This record gives sequence, C-alpha cells and structure tokens, in this order.
Amino acid sequence: MSIARTLVIAGFVIALATALLHVCALGARAQLHRAQMRAATVTFDLAFAKTKAAIADALAGGGDPQHLVVAMPVVANANVQQATFDDDAQNLQRNDSIDEGRFAVRVTVAGRDRYVLFRTFRAPPYAMVAGTRDVSAGLLSRDASLGDDAGTTQTTISVRYVNAKTGASFDGNAWHAESWKNESATSPTWDP
Repeated sequence: MSIARTLVIAGFVIALATALLHVCALGARAQLHRAQMRAATVTFDLAFAKTKAAIADALAGGGDPQHLVVAMPVVANANVQQATFDDDAQNLQRNDSIDEGRFAVRVTVAGRDRYVLFRTFRAPPYAMVAGTRDVSAGLLSRDASLGDDAGTTQTTISVRYVNAKTGASFDGNAWHAESWKNESATSPTWDP
C-alpha cells in the first residue's frame, strides 16, 4: 500500500509540475508577444511621423494637395508605401475650393498592416492624421474605408431640422450646393 500511495503522490506532483511549467511558458509567451507589439507600435508611430514630415516637405515645396507626389520614408523594420483608396466620402473631402486633399499610406511591420489617412493642406501644418486602420486586427468590416471605424462606406448621421413652433421639418442629410436654405422656404409653415 505504501508503494501505491507513493506512486499516486509522485504522479500528482509530476502533473502539478507539468501544469505549472505550462502556465509559466504561457506567461512568458504573452510577455514576449506584448513586447513585440510595443516594438511594432513604436515602429508604426515612427513610420507615420516620418511620412507626415515627408508630406509636409512635399507640400512646403509647392506640391498640390490633391495630386501629391511624396518620396516614401525609409524606416527600419517597416515597409512604407502609398496606398490607394476609392471611397466616395473620401473623394468628396478632396476639394479644390478648400485646397485640401487626402494621402493614404500602408505600413507593414512584422506581418501586421496598418493604414493611415492624412488630410493635406497647402499651408502649415500641411498634413494631419484623419484616421488609421489596423487591417491585421480583423475587427473591422472589409468594407470599411480608411479611418472609418463604422465598418461601411455608407456611414451617415441622419439629420432632420424641425421647427419647434410649427412642427414643420426638412431633411438635412443632403448637401445644398447653392445655399443652405430650405427649397420650400416660401411655404407659410416654415418659419425658422
């Protein structure tokens, strides 16, 4: 009976030691992954900052915000390249009358892809981040546009203007190119 008891205790100790070693290995693996992600984040931030500086240099040298040509910066352990986008909302935001454009960049670090979309201007600060997206995270819809966390290119905030006195209303979602007045402003029910 004493040999059986010793074998059972030895088996229990071996199982406990194996489980403890497994937990320690998982903890070490998580720490390593966390350190890699911190290093990747620093590299992404450096790539974004160098790209913003390159955009500012190109614009300060007379570049056009809508048709910008930028020499992509060299960043250690990262692949930085200009990205393209074809999104109606983004295209509308590139407007000649306000001297503003958009410039998208794709940065790959350690197998992870991030996009950053810059707003570009003819005057300082020349460029600012409009949005970022971590493609590798898999958290967003494939249909999401750059800088759009909503997961769709058809993101709309519905607006309805309502007269508090009369209750008359009109849709505020449409862009009014000529003026912001209601088309039926001559109607006696509308009194803003």
